[in-house]
Amino acid sequence: HFLDVWRPPDYLWEEPNLQAANRFREAVLARHNGNALLAWKKLLDRDSSMKVSYEEFVIQCKALQKKGIAEALPQCGLEALYVAFDQERCGWFTLKEWCRETFDGLCAFVKFCKTEFASIKEFYKHAESLQVPEWDNERAEGVTYAKFSQAVRILSITREERLRLFDALSSPARRADAAKSREAARIYMIDLLFLDKWDPDKEVREVALWRAVVERSGTASLICLPLKAPEAEAGEGAANTANTTMVMATTSVP
Repeated sequence: HFLDVWRPPDYLWEEPNLQAANRFREAVLARHNGNALLAWKKLLDRDSSMKVSYEEFVIQCKALQKKGIAEALPQCGLEALYVAFDQERCGWFTLKEWCRETFDGLCAFVKFCKTEFASIKEFYKHAESLQVPEWDNERAEGVTYAKFSQAVRILSITREERLRLFDALSSPARRADAAKSREAARIYMIDLLFLDKWDPDKEVREVALWRAVVERSGTASLICLPLKAPEAEAGEGAANTANTTMVMATTSVP
């Protein structure tokens, strides 16, 4: 009897509008100095789950439109804008769909931390303990840009990439100070904890699983599946379990 009360989301039958998605991304990045990770964390992935659901996306787009970003409510509709990022119609999209270059860069940083220091927490302890020039306050709590830059020096990234990564990961309470002087900004342990839980390889497998199931179902078919991918673990955050009953996916196999 659940089909009598279940209302499938409208985005399942919408075609993606890639132009609207590009305009939306450009408008958002323009307000964050072109920093895709900072925009992702500050505006889209507010719970640091590294996934943005359809419901979250709608809420944030309406809020952004009220703040003057007209591209957040395009004429094509929010559904067409959303599926431009979630083209598999999983019910969520990830940093990879938001900005592939940023996804690859953050993956490299996380793998570096876990390979060299075993965990993000150990990387933080190492970075905080580093000796830095006198102008950088060694006794202050947290990781300054000077310490962060020194800690990732063996990671093959440019200075601009280091700056963007630091700005995106630094504590929100300090970003206003950082705008005046980057030396005032700090990364704290709490700012990095979400990365210890993040498994980008698992995300890729989840999307591949959805794609495989949809392709096996045939052309323009409807599939009833749990909203969370089968590999997702029980007990994860409410953002991932709010709509765990059923979801219907539709697509045309090329």
